[in-house]
Amino acid sequence: MNKPIVSGRIISWLLLLQEYNVTIMDKPSKANVVVDFLSCILSEKEDVPVQDYFLDEQLFAISIHSPWFVDIANYLATGNLPPHFSS
Repeated sequence: MNKPIVSGRIISWLLLLQEYNVTIMDKPSKANVVVDFLSCILSEKEDVPVQDYFLDEQLFAISIHSPWFVDIANYLATGNLPPHFSS
């Protein structure tokens, strides 16, 4: 069966991968021992839930302060005074 698989997910991956020069090389199972071994391991739990939380989960806030000369450099470049400057 050489029927192409046409689904939205596969088409989106194909379009994304067209940007790169990718060569996929298949190794026979005798040459690829690690994958052959991993495929033979039986899992005790078939459906393992994904843990999408972290114990040390924290939210960080970053504030960026502009250097003192930014308003002066903007004035010299554009000729416009910042609104908080007085003449």
